[in-house]
Amino acid sequence: MRMQPTMLGASGRVYAKGDVLHRCEYTSNIVVVKAESGGRSFVLKRPFPHTYNRSLDFAAELAGSRRLRLHVDRDLDGEILVYPFFRTTLFDLIKEDPEFPVFERSKIITTVAEAIQEMHKNSWAHLDINPNNVLVDWTCNGHGDKTVTNTVVGGLSNTVKLEAGDLLDDSIPGMLGTPEWRSPEVAAANGMSMASDIYSFGLLMLYVLGAGDMLRKASPEGLVLNGGEMTLGYEDELLIRHLVYFGPATEGLLKVLREEERCLAVKQMSDYSQREAELRPSLRFQSWGQGLGPEVHALISGMVKMDPAARLTIDQVLPSLRSFGGRSID
Repeated sequence: MRMQPTMLGASGRVYAKGDVLHRCEYTSNIVVVKAESGGRSFVLKRPFPHTYNRSLDFAAELAGSRRLRLHVDRDLDGEILVYPFFRTTLFDLIKEDPEFPVFERSKIITTVAEAIQEMHKNSWAHLDINPNNVLVDWTCNGHGDKTVTNTVVGGLSNTVKLEAGDLLDDSIPGMLGTPEWRSPEVAAANGMSMASDIYSFGLLMLYVLGAGDMLRKASPEGLVLNGGEMTLGYEDELLIRHLVYFGPATEGLLKVLREEERCLAVKQMSDYSQREAELRPSLRFQSWGQGLGPEVHALISGMVKMDPAARLTIDQVLPSLRSFGGRSID
């Protein structure tokens, strides 16, 4: 992104560029900048070329959504999209304030569920649901009480149009999500579907409800492979963690993975993970998830099943959230 002091939008609005918010980790090029216009804050973002038109199509179809972070303007060259600015991400909100009110957390969770429902109803899969892609505005009164005023789901560059029963593989660039929040099939880059969003949403709920440490340790204690049986990278370590917590791998999962070599690797990781779980049963979500309460535990268990076809749908998840007293942001 060229750092000229201003940018003219297709709407005629002029944006005064400010702080750099993000650079490409590979090239160090500026890709996200904060900007001001008309007394309001915005974000200028340069998407990857292969996602730019997809972002336009998505925004046109979901125009008017209050739950999705859609662009509100673009530059004249067709390279930069303009988005509303939000105070923080859900990830940073929980990380920086572990005591953030439970009721406000439930508002965020329910709003995210409504955003996913809106996408799935229109045959779009997100494929990168995670706390860094949930944007939050909040206020604080004189007593220190925080109230969430707006929440939207962003990170929409990975969205893809799907018909019921469709599965994706990694032939479409940019479809691999964020490692810590991936479903097993997204981690394997085969068999991705709307059910993948449900799994990731289950992980997001666990993070919001205080289980972040269980999800994000890069080298989980006790999960090092014995005797060098297998050489694992970071992402496979994460998959083993999920197999320990929520596994074993099922025939339904292996069926959607399709690729024989990857199926064999997942089977091997699953076998190892089950040996670990037998030695340390407290690592099972069936054990440590009980602290969430029986209803929430049962709901999340239905979202993080290994078999994508066995997972709850968002139309099943949302009524459960509302029955717990969750309501979205008005």
